[in-house]
Amino acid sequence: MCTFGPWRRIISIHALEYRTLSLMRLTKALQPHHIEQAIEDYQQCRRRLREHRWVEWDAGCVRFHVTFYHIQQISNYDEKYATHTSFWKRGHLHSDQNQRLLCESAYTALLIPNHDRGLESPRDYWTLLELRPQGFLCLTNSIVGTLSESTDVLLVALAVADKAMMKIYLHWRDIIEYFDNLISEKDTFLDPERHDNLLSDDESFSRSKKYFWAITTLKELDASVSDNLLQVRRLLDSAAPSSIEKLHIAEFEDARYCLKIRYHELEEVATKLREKRQEATDLRDGLFSASAVMESRAATRLGENVKLLTFVSIFFLPLSFCMSLWSINTLFSLNALAIVTPIVAISTYFVVFNIDSIAHLFRFIYGSVLYNTISSMKRDESNTWKERGRAFERYSSLQRQHNKPSDWRLVQYVIMRPWTLFTGQSKPSNKVAPMESNNDYEKPGLESEGTGLSSLSPSLRLWKRRTMGNQTAVP
Repeated sequence: MCTFGPWRRIISIHALEYRTLSLMRLTKALQPHHIEQAIEDYQQCRRRLREHRWVEWDAGCVRFHVTFYHIQQISNYDEKYATHTSFWKRGHLHSDQNQRLLCESAYTALLIPNHDRGLESPRDYWTLLELRPQGFLCLTNSIVGTLSESTDVLLVALAVADKAMMKIYLHWRDIIEYFDNLISEKDTFLDPERHDNLLSDDESFSRSKKYFWAITTLKELDASVSDNLLQVRRLLDSAAPSSIEKLHIAEFEDARYCLKIRYHELEEVATKLREKRQEATDLRDGLFSASAVMESRAATRLGENVKLLTFVSIFFLPLSFCMSLWSINTLFSLNALAIVTPIVAISTYFVVFNIDSIAHLFRFIYGSVLYNTISSMKRDESNTWKERGRAFERYSSLQRQHNKPSDWRLVQYVIMRPWTLFTGQSKPSNKVAPMESNNDYEKPGLESEGTGLSSLSPSLRLWKRRTMGNQTAVP
């Protein structure tokens, strides 16, 4: 702790993240509530993105608090001690040969003006509390010589923020240099062979893991830099009372000019981090796309191999069937085996090599029967069967919200229709089913009785168009 002048006090606390501080040791003139809040933000590395006021509290206190990341060497750092004692996050860098650590840090400067009623200019007398992390030099020593007797509390805050951001910018630059070495694939276009290797990954997915780590880390770093920019901008936008601004207009302009330089440096850092993140994202997407193509080709080759093995097994299937049948039956002669085996083989091979055409034929037959059955249901005198016919017609692949009626209703109708015609008992049902409005047939995918069924297969629609050309629509 060091002091400067009887009414301009500077208190610098180093590495508070490793220990707690008893606020009772501080004097009551420092307003412990403000200090407690500043220490809590510092120890927790709490960002202040959601706060809107910069010159805080009615008392005129000014607090400059930023969080940032820096790279720390393990050789000069007791990792075990820091991991179990520090309140801040830290971890190893990815693929770093020196096994360095990426550490989260914070810097806080709290300025509290003196409120002695006997003072003519209370803002000229203040107390500065500086909370700085380990390895962060005392910045207040560098501005002690520049403080004049008429220095305002906001001028001190601008000067302290300028020195702090100058140091923090160096840490951000080291991080950018590390990521430049980690993601250095942008120059591989000069080496075609190495550039082609970017499309493949090893069995442990080391390249994919590296890109994924870089993307998530750069996202966090970008958020931290954005918070730094916001805090600096808020301090630049803050203003002292107009009388003080006019009295120290030159000092305020110089202080804000220096801090604006730090602001533009942070903007460059944010831009480079976003470019690195976009570069890592493009490399990851390209790797995933190439991997998907290679996996698709491998699956295609596997399918072709399975198809070949299936054909080989089908080739021996007729012989295996006949031999198994003749081995359990002594009544069949060998001459019959010689005749039946080629017939079964030829029939099997014919079905296999024409499976698509046969399936299409069965779909066509099924669609024709289905269309005729549903059309007959819609023309039935019973309102119940008419409604069921419309329900089948409404069902289509484009409108799954309609529940398809059970196909057993078709079988029931086919069985009951001949008996009804034979006995002549087809009469309108006493219970009238609710009729559909004409708007239901105007929806996409729905057709009226005379135009066809959109729910049928393509082969059935083709057959319907051919038959409807030679027939008149049934009313």
